[in-house]
Amino acid sequence: MYTWELILGACTGIVGYALVSYTSGKSEGVQGRIRSLIIPVGQKRIHIHHWMWSLAIVAVLISVQFWHPIVYGFLLGIMLQGFSYKDFYKIIY
Repeated sequence: MYTWELILGACTGIVGYALVSYTSGKSEGVQGRIRSLIIPVGQKRIHIHHWMWSLAIVAVLISVQFWHPIVYGFLLGIMLQGFSYKDFYKIIY
């Protein structure tokens, strides 16, 4: 991996983090500019956190052997921002 790829990935990671911070709720349980993906199942609700769908996209990209530092940097920034919430691990409510 070249140094420019690391720099490019880090820069797009910062952009991904900032964009999701701007569009997400300011704290746990607060709805952001973009609504959370919540799937009702009977009496329960399944919350698909943005770090989860970002991780799923990374897994698919790895499985098809796709590599681009902008894409992975951006998705990593989304994941890291998602882990900043205290309830990042709560999926079923």
